[in-house]
Amino acid sequence: MPLYSAFNKLTGFVILVLLLAISGLSQLSSNASYLAYFDKDSPLVNAHLTKRADFSTHDQLVLILHSKDQAPLSNTANFYKHSKRLINALEKLSSVKNINSFLKEYRWRNNVFSKKRQPVLLSEDGSSAIILIDVALDDNKDAKQILNFNNQVSQLVDEQFDRSNISHFLSGELGLNNAYIQTLRHDLKRFLPLLLITMLVVLGLILANFKLSLGIFSIGLLSTLGALGVIGWLGYSLTSINAFTPIIIIGLSIVTNMHNCIAFYQRLVTGQDKQAALTNSFFENLTPVTMSCFTTAAGFLFLISSPSPPVVVTGIASAIGILFSWLLSITLYQTMLLKLAPVKLNKNSLAQRLWQWPSVSFLKRYSRVIILLACLAAALGVAGISQLTINDNVYRYFPKDYSFRQSIDLLKKQFNGVINVDYVIQAKTHSSEQNPIPITSWSKEHWQQLSRFSDHLIQSKHVTALYPSQQQLAQEQIKAFYNKQNTSKSGLHTYIDKQGHQLRLQIKLNELSSNQLLAFDKAISQWVKDQSLSELQISQGTSADILFANLSDNNARSMLVSLLIALTTISIVSGVLLASIKLCGLVFICNFLPIIIAYGLLGLTGGYLTLGSTVVIGMIIGIIVDDTLHLLFKFKRYKQQSNINEALAKLQQRVFSPVILSSLVIILALAVGLISDFKPTFEISLFSIVVIILALLTDILLLPCLLAKQLFASEINTTHEHRELAQHENND
Repeated sequence: MPLYSAFNKLTGFVILVLLLAISGLSQLSSNASYLAYFDKDSPLVNAHLTKRADFSTHDQLVLILHSKDQAPLSNTANFYKHSKRLINALEKLSSVKNINSFLKEYRWRNNVFSKKRQPVLLSEDGSSAIILIDVALDDNKDAKQILNFNNQVSQLVDEQFDRSNISHFLSGELGLNNAYIQTLRHDLKRFLPLLLITMLVVLGLILANFKLSLGIFSIGLLSTLGALGVIGWLGYSLTSINAFTPIIIIGLSIVTNMHNCIAFYQRLVTGQDKQAALTNSFFENLTPVTMSCFTTAAGFLFLISSPSPPVVVTGIASAIGILFSWLLSITLYQTMLLKLAPVKLNKNSLAQRLWQWPSVSFLKRYSRVIILLACLAAALGVAGISQLTINDNVYRYFPKDYSFRQSIDLLKKQFNGVINVDYVIQAKTHSSEQNPIPITSWSKEHWQQLSRFSDHLIQSKHVTALYPSQQQLAQEQIKAFYNKQNTSKSGLHTYIDKQGHQLRLQIKLNELSSNQLLAFDKAISQWVKDQSLSELQISQGTSADILFANLSDNNARSMLVSLLIALTTISIVSGVLLASIKLCGLVFICNFLPIIIAYGLLGLTGGYLTLGSTVVIGMIIGIIVDDTLHLLFKFKRYKQQSNINEALAKLQQRVFSPVILSSLVIILALAVGLISDFKPTFEISLFSIVVIILALLTDILLLPCLLAKQLFASEINTTHEHRELAQHENND
């Protein structure tokens, strides 16, 4: 019985499991909140959410009004009246909890005593103004609610300033969420059609068979739907960065099936009938395809070590998708090959031309040069890696022409910066005191230490403003705050918690990269420790900016550790399966060398480890192992049937073409991500492509040289001696 028939009996079961998985798509949800990028159990996230609950703060929308011609806003007819109408209309929105506008500052601007007042909500030249809107949506994760609210705000602005020279921008946390949603939708609209067209065109050129090309693509699509369905059943949500997951799964699925397809075609060329060609090609590829799929899936599963849930989702979904692809490749796909492959091959197909290439004889001639160049590249890679630093900037994820990015530039140039950091302060309680000390009961020592801390903050490098101001932090001002009947109208009401035990200080900073922000916060914490502020308990800095900075740093470190563990483990397991310590060493070299060179190039060109470039680590582990395993498994089989030279010749003639074509397919699939406006997606695409190209060069240039020159040198001599002995016996 043909081998494909044995596995074909499992086809019905596999399709049933796949349909059950796909039904989970109805449970799949999206999460449009920036908080989706963080582990909800993280102490930093808990501190951030606790602070928001204690001080009754919510996600903030920063509405910026900006004069198109840079003239003062006051030049616009009835600007004050229209602004007041706008704010009144905003206050009527059910989700709005509080508004802090520029109107007071606008009225004070002509007061001679306020000319030295630092611009807070109105720029110095009067061309830009800010309205801070505290928003509590029913579901802050729901994309529709976020978009609807932001659209409502934009419509209200247009109603008041539609025919004026005033434009508006949305920033803050809700503005960031809005940018994520728009990016996701924009990318999906372009990714899926472009991926479909690219893959079908490429497969059509390779196979010169549209039906078979569509069949291969459908395996990848079914695998993707099954993976996303499982994600839905598991209760995970999708975010902007997950838009790239279908590209990964479909691309890798095509790579998996390309080896089977080309091996099948190669046997048809030799004159075998379809059934014999299918059985032989399936038998030859079953072990390496299974190994490569499982190692690729394992590589993606290492993404679960990331502190960011969307990265974890990418890893789990990709791993499940690859396993579905493997199941379909050994069942349904075999039937497709038998029914859809032509009886006579088209000689104009790209695959037909590639497998007719002659042996790459120049490798023997230039093997020393190739090995020397590889050693030099590895040395440069190590030197470059030593210069790498972890750095990121969430505000640079979006292109300059995005409204959100323009809002960031305005906040940076005309106001007090874009970064917020909060410090929560309360009086320390001694062992004899059971309840927290109210702020109104603070001693003189408490207020003196608070003054020292606020002085240090405002004098620190990068700090542009402090809220509440030092004048508002005076003991008399706090008491006046409590004496007011309606404290919600006071500028202090969001800086003192509901119980009156804690005080929140917020500082504004210029735009900083992630490592600069973490260094700043560390320096503040160290100062507090060195000063021994014995009467106050001062928290570590918290804010969305701090969360993103820690995410970039923690994700990079966890991914690098995972990379070392994963590649080492995969290399050892591969060596065991190949039953050769020397081949294990080759797997190790071919796995690590592309990574070392790629990250070395990043370091030498002044690049940084960012969210995008570190997510690649988990993705590429399995990808670069794939072709190496195919080459080594098949080389070992060919070596058992003949000598080294013949084994290498067979390797170059039979296996190089699917390796080259599968790499080409995955590169083109990943290239779709290069059109993304979202920087992490672009970086994932670019860096993956670079690594795959380096891995391909390693496999088709360096690996054969090492096989011929290094690994089996003793066996070559032995074979030569046996031949000489046989020749001598024949002469006798």
